[in-house]
Order: sequence, then structure tokens, then C-alpha cells
Amino acid sequence: MILNYLPLRFDADVFKGSFLEFYVSESDFESDADKISLKLRELRKNHHESHFFYRSGRFIYCAPLSEGAPIVGNPREFNVFEDFQFANSLARQSIVAVLQGCK
Repeated sequence: MILNYLPLRFDADVFKGSFLEFYVSESDFESDADKISLKLRELRKNHHESHFFYRSGRFIYCAPLSEGAPIVGNPREFNVFEDFQFANSLARQSIVAVLQGCK
């Protein structure tokens, strides 16, 4: 099934979030049991109700799902144009959550 949810507009060009950075070698990316993947699974398990997590290379980006959510990692302001893949993934997850709530 293909879901085309365009046109989609963000209400701002920037949004607040945070990130975790990992220093890894190329060989660390050869398995889904590397330390970044393990940390990502742990974060999703422990914070799935309060945060959205997205991996990009050696970074895990975090977006709070509510205003009162604690900061996970180092605070950062993201830009929907410069951080398009993260913003796009966050938007897609939001649409899935809405559709799941319609059941």
C-alpha cells in the first residue's frame, strides 16, 4: 500500500528536539546489533509514548511528542528543510498515529 500524504505543511520551519551522537567505525554499521541500533531500540522501548526517534548515520535524533516531555540527549533546533529526512519521517509517523486512532 502506498500512502501519499502531500501536500503537507509544517506550521513552522524549525522545531525543537535533541540528539545523541555516537563515535563508531565503519565496521560498526555492518550489523543491526551495533551499539547505535541497540540504543535506538532501548530508547523506543522506554520512551515510545513521549518521543519519536530517528537514526541518521552515527546520530539518533529525538523529537518530543508533547511539550512536557523531558529532553533526551543534547538539545538542538531542527530545520524542516535542512533536516528533511527527520522531519518527513516525523510527519509520516504522525499520520500513522492518527490513522491508528481511527480504528
